[in-house]
Order: sequence, then C-alpha cells, then structure tokens
Amino acid sequence: TTTTTTTTTTTTTSTTTTTTSTTTTSTTTTTLFNDGQCSQGYNILNDTWRKVHYNPGGASSCSVNCDSSGFSAGWYRFMEPAGFKLPINQPSFFVGSNICDVCQTHASAWVKEERDPTYGEGVININICFAWNFFACWYTEPGKAVACKDNSGSLFYLYFLNPTAGCYHGYCALGS
Repeated sequence: TTTTTTTTTTTTTSTTTTTTSTTTTSTTTTTLFNDGQCSQGYNILNDTWRKVHYNPGGASSCSVNCDSSGFSAGWYRFMEPAGFKLPINQPSFFVGSNICDVCQTHASAWVKEERDPTYGEGVININICFAWNFFACWYTEPGKAVACKDNSGSLFYLYFLNPTAGCYHGYCALGS
C-alpha cells in the first residue's frame, strides 16, 4: 500500500511570495509466511510408481498399486522420483479397462477444483477425483491442500489424503 500526501502553503507579503511544498510517501509491504501446517509433521510419498506417465492403452509393464490398505489419513508431500504435486486436470488418457494409463494403478487421483493452492492462502478444502474406465471422476475423496516454501524458498505442496475406497486406486503425482 502506498500513500502520498502533498501539502502546499503560499504566503504573500507586500513584496515577497513564498511557496512551501511538502510531500510525504509511506509504503507498506505485506510479507507472506508459511501456513502453520507447513511446519507440522508430514509423510513423504516418493515411490517411483506414483509418477504420472500418460500411456494410452496402458503401460507395457504394469504392477498395479493402491492406497487403501496400509495407507493412513494424514498430511503428505510428494517428492521425486514420485513427482511433486497432484494433477489439477483429469488425465489425458484413460481408455476402457486398461490399467496403468496414468501411473502404476487402475484409478488415479486428480484435484476436482482444477487449481493448486497459492502461497499465503492457507489450507484449502479440495475434492480428489479418481479417474477410471471412461469416468473422469468415478468417485471422490475429501482432502485438503496448502502451498509451502522450504528454507531455500522453493514452493511445495502438502495434501491431507485419506485411504482410497479400494484397490487399485492411488495418488499419483506430476513430475518436474
């Protein structure tokens, strides 16, 4: 926010005119900080099978994985080699009953709101769709997301994820 104030004073005597002008400028800068959730504990997802590789008709080598059993509700961060964030658009390819079109699972996740959280926005509620067998959003799981920065100033995302409804449904991420 920038505020500028200008004051002009004119004084006239019988032979002298004096004009005084004063300008004051003040600037306010808003500094964004990490949301409190960014400094709380979270789990790392860095499994190679989670990385999105669009393969029309399915990957030639497919070992399906899932996030139902053994996966606990909580905050997660994707890190390479798994990718770094959930897709915000439905998958480019998911054809019939082929598996591993997107990553090494049948039904892959994407954010229904079609946007990432912005830094400084705080935690937002999201709906996570699972694309499978001609359905862009076969079913949804509720979740949360927040944008954070690490000590070097690099942006990353945290997601509150729930176990999936069954096998083989998984949280896959886009890479850099």
